[in-house]
Order: sequence, then structure tokens, then C-alpha cells
Amino acid sequence: MNSLDMISTFLGWCMVLNFAVILLAVLIWSLFHEGMANLHAKIIGITREEAKVTFFRIVQQYRLAVAFLNVVPYRAGPHGSDNRSLELGDFFCILLVSTLAKGAEDEP
Repeated sequence: MNSLDMISTFLGWCMVLNFAVILLAVLIWSLFHEGMANLHAKIIGITREEAKVTFFRIVQQYRLAVAFLNVVPYRAGPHGSDNRSLELGDFFCILLVSTLAKGAEDEP
């Protein structure tokens, strides 16, 4: 295994773990958003609405960081396939970039 393959494997696993963290955070927030908003509002001293907006901004920034630090280098490097047709990874990259672009349009 050469160093490019090791880097590609490392970035692939980082991408999987980071997406799992994002999904877990969104799942926990969707189940307990009112309680978490109240708790963070009391701890930090902000309103519940500000706590909700802050959570979504943090998740958006984390997704953007994952896209630029994991997904883009992973897709740019060799990762075991010489076939450059549209693959599942390409689909997820397109989906990620489109949702990031939509989220950037929605911000005030």
C-alpha cells in the first residue's frame, strides 16, 4: 500500500466518522430540541430561538469544514477505482455541495 492509498483510506474513514457525528447531532437535536434549547439558553444566557439558530449555524459550519477537509481531497485523490463514471461518492458530493449552497442562500 503506497502513501496515496493510505491517505485516501484515512480521508475516507474521516469522512464516514464526520458524517456519523453530523447525523447523530441532528438526530439528538430533532428528538430533544426544546429541552436542549432551554438548557443552553439558561447556561449561556440567550433566548431559546437564538440557541436554535446557533445550533444550525454550528452544524452548517461543521458540514462545510467536512466538505472541504475530507470530501474534496478524498474525491480528488485515487481511491481504488480507475473508472471515473458517476459513482455513489460523486452523488454524495453533489448532494453535499447543493445542500451547502442552499444553506448559504438561506442565511441572513
